[in-house]
Amino acid sequence: MAQIMTVFHSPPHPSEPRGPHNLLLCTMVWNYDPKKDSVLQVSKIDYEKCNTSSPIAEHNDGNTKVKLDRSGPFYFISGTQGNCEKGQKLITVVLSSSRGFVGISPAPSPVEFDGPAVAPTSGCMSLRGGLMVMLGGLMGLVLL
Repeated sequence: MAQIMTVFHSPPHPSEPRGPHNLLLCTMVWNYDPKKDSVLQVSKIDYEKCNTSSPIAEHNDGNTKVKLDRSGPFYFISGTQGNCEKGQKLITVVLSSSRGFVGISPAPSPVEFDGPAVAPTSGCMSLRGGLMVMLGGLMGLVLL
C-alpha cells in the first residue's frame, strides 16, 4: 500500500518579495514497493486513457518526490498495467496566489478522531484543500 503526503515549502526568506505569480513550492511524496509498481506523470490525454507508454516522467524508486513548481494541473497514474483502470490515478491542481484563492478550513469532525492533527493553514492551502478532495476519490493511490 502506498502512502502519499504533500510537503509545503515557504519562500526561502520571509522578507523575500512575493510577486503576483509566485507560488509556495509543494512536493508530492509517494512511498511504495518499487518491485510492484511505479508512479508516472502523464499528460491529460494519457491520464484519461490510462496510457502508460509515453509518460512525462517515470518514477520507480519507492520514495518518489515530485515538486509541483507551477500553477495548473498535474496528472499521475500507476505504472503497473491495469492499475490505472482500477482507479489508481491522481490529478493535483496548483492555484497561483494571483487567483486570490482563500484557503478552506477543514470542518470539525462529528466524532472523535485518533489520526494526526491537521496542519495549520499555509499559502499552499489551495493545493492542500484540493488534495483532500482528490485523496477521497483516490483512496491514497493504493499501489499493491
